Amino acid sequence: GYRVHLANPAGIQKHKGLKYRDDQYDSFWLAHLLWLNILLEGYIYPKEDRPVRDLLRKRGHLVRLRTSLIISLQGIISRTGIGKILSLTIMLETGSIKRFTKVGNFSSYCRKVPTSWTSNNKKER
Repeated sequence: GYRVHLANPAGIQKHKGLKYRDDQYDSFWLAHLLWLNILLEGYIYPKEDRPVRDLLRKRGHLVRLRTSLIISLQGIISRTGIGKILSLTIMLETGSIKRFTKVGNFSSYCRKVPTSWTSNNKKER
């Protein structure tokens, strides 16, 4: 038969004169604030509306997560990706990619494969 009060912790001033800090003294302090009619209360959401609110909160969480993943991916692509100008340059310099029978041939064409020249058992650069 008691009315429930949900205290808003952000709006409650700590009493500077309290010597002890435990649940008993805190409850007396909250009761005192309620008796003075200055207890700042939070809203108690109706029980039947809580599932919809929880779904809305989960949706918001997923939207923020999706957005952060997209932004992260875009950052990686912008730091390491190939833009329109560079891709056109590669395409025009390379010509038809079909002329390379193996991936290694294209890598070699791009000078990304280490080479070693030996003559008479001597290595040259």
